[in-house]
Amino acid sequence: GAADALFPQLPFDERHEIRFDGLQRGWGGWGADAAGEQQEERRVRVAHGRSLGARPRGGEPAATTLSGARVILARMNVTSTIPIVTTSRLAATRAFYVDLLGFEPTFENEHYLGVRAGGPGSPELGFMHPDAMAPDVFDGRGVSIVLNVPDADREYGRLFAKGAPVKAPPQDMPWGSRCFSLLDPNGVALVIAHPIPMALEFQAFVR
Repeated sequence: GAADALFPQLPFDERHEIRFDGLQRGWGGWGADAAGEQQEERRVRVAHGRSLGARPRGGEPAATTLSGARVILARMNVTSTIPIVTTSRLAATRAFYVDLLGFEPTFENEHYLGVRAGGPGSPELGFMHPDAMAPDVFDGRGVSIVLNVPDADREYGRLFAKGAPVKAPPQDMPWGSRCFSLLDPNGVALVIAHPIPMALEFQAFVR
């Protein structure tokens, strides 16, 4: 089909949307309709290398060049993200986040602990015992979670006074963050930060 000829290289297991915006050449019979419309749009959904749904009028392509068409990868629409750490230390984790840091539980039983540091709808963290879906316990290396707060210096003073295992006072980072860090009982590095002006050499990388 049209999509097969144009995009033989598309990954087998992805969904794609090919949008044809008023192509005037490269397609047999593609052009103005009877009402004189010069700009038309047709969408073809491609799955497993085959086109689904509507195709540009006029049937198969007369050429294999796009000349104005563009491929739009289908995007996942994520409404929230909850990092979950698999651990055998739920009691120590609860004491750290709830009693020391001041988080509040959002869900709690013998298998799972969910916490947040804000009202309903604020970001959450999860901790759970190993199960069939996540059988391996986190080994304490390689995960950092940034907690953005209004004032990192104030949080540092509060946590230091409570005996939290903070590593060093807040520092200004050139990527636009004033922050300090500490480790939770599972080895997760928590970076507590507030934004500051970004250094000029980093601004070019912002997307």
